[in-house]
Amino acid sequence: MIRDGKIAGRVTSIAWSPAIEKYIGLAFVSPEIIASGGGFFIRADGGQMVAARLESTPFYDPAGDRQKRVA
Repeated sequence: MIRDGKIAGRVTSIAWSPAIEKYIGLAFVSPEIIASGGGFFIRADGGQMVAARLESTPFYDPAGDRQKRVA
């Protein structure tokens, strides 16, 4: 994973999710990225840079429980 032109972590796995129709992945991320909640890029096959963002888990909530919570 790349942020501001520098390596900022390591993607450990990535796969297509038919449930949310997007790619999802797991990664080790530098603490600065977690603290800022910022985005970053992942270098895909062929060298293409793909925008990514952090999500809290679980990022898929089929029952809608996260949506129903009152803050």
